[in-house]
Amino acid sequence: MSLSLIVQACRRPNNYLNDDDPIYMCNDLSDCIGEMNDKFIVSSFNIEKGAKINEAIEFIQQHEKLNASEIIFLQEMDDQGTQQLAESLNMNYLYIPINNEAGTNQDFGNSILTKGEITDPYKLVLPNGQFHNGRMRALSVATISLKGVKFRTASVHLATVFMTSKKRWQQVESLKLYLTECNENHDTFIIGGDFNAVTTSYRKKIINMFDSLGFAHASSGVGTTQSGKIPFLKPEFDMIFSKGLSVLDKGKIVDSSSSDHYPIWTQFLNISTNSETIRG
Repeated sequence: MSLSLIVQACRRPNNYLNDDDPIYMCNDLSDCIGEMNDKFIVSSFNIEKGAKINEAIEFIQQHEKLNASEIIFLQEMDDQGTQQLAESLNMNYLYIPINNEAGTNQDFGNSILTKGEITDPYKLVLPNGQFHNGRMRALSVATISLKGVKFRTASVHLATVFMTSKKRWQQVESLKLYLTECNENHDTFIIGGDFNAVTTSYRKKIINMFDSLGFAHASSGVGTTQSGKIPFLKPEFDMIFSKGLSVLDKGKIVDSSSSDHYPIWTQFLNISTNSETIRG
């Protein structure tokens, strides 16, 4: 890595720590969406630094499972890239940045695209910043309604190994606390994104945490989701978890033309009890 890249990586971003600002949301498609099928697809894609948006659009449109997704979780996005993707895919969107890049003035955060209506947006700010630049991480959370069928959803991006394992686990514990509170009001929940679980043991700890709360590892078995930047490791960074749904199928698309991550997808069965999933 060059000196200039090292200096840039160590610049401290401006973290957005208010849980309600900034938030970008568009529901322009909420009145023109057809009835939901019994089967629906949720996908997750970390588009590296939100840089290759045009390539990502073409990539998603060319792959049946991604293009057919009713919900797409995105990470490392900015507001312009999120809007461009949503308009190209004819989807509504929620974008909540967690920080602004020093030197580039580019926001960095998680998005949710959907063919349904988005309500109750929320940003869950996770504890601790990266030691070299103080970058914080967060979840973008929302309720998605697909013709009366409601899901609480979240797009997540946890810290990298440039943070101690203790502090990274504190982020997982914060996520666990939030999901525990959600269990009282939401029967159905889908959460997906980049968990930055480099080792198998750390990934198992995260999976066990979700299991303890009644969540299934919906994308289990898709294998490595990153295109080999870490020698000798094949990390399954990207995962999807669900509660209150039946998993029918899952997979990934192996391609590195638009990102260093591979997108993953899960097909769910919409069971009849999902018609009233939000209480209070």
